[in-house]
Amino acid sequence: MIKIDALYLLLLIELSCILTGCVVYLLLKNGKYRTNLKNSRKDLRESRQALEELRKQLALLKNCPSTMPSTRATIQQAEARFQENTTELAALKAELRNVQEKFNGKVQEHTQLQAKFNDLEKEYLILYHQKKH
Repeated sequence: MIKIDALYLLLLIELSCILTGCVVYLLLKNGKYRTNLKNSRKDLRESRQALEELRKQLALLKNCPSTMPSTRATIQQAEARFQENTTELAALKAELRNVQEKFNGKVQEHTQLQAKFNDLEKEYLILYHQKKH
């Protein structure tokens, strides 16, 4: 019969506990890897689907050349309208300056006429008072 020393038995139990702990740790870690792998595959699948959608949209845009010329034409029309509006604005500003100058001239003329009227009124009152006395 084989005699097994108690120390060997204790060593055997310790090794089996360590190995069991390592196995449990690896299984848990494998679960995390499996979860990460599933998430990565899901993300990859979604990315591929999005890429396919973008390729389809790009193909539709390439096959539809009518949108670009109409857009260019619209831009050119908008630029032409902008130029027209700019020239019209400049003309209106010049006309406004002329009207303001005329208005300022009329205001000065009115002020001068008002001053003359006041002088004539004073002179009339003086003459009227002199005639009464």
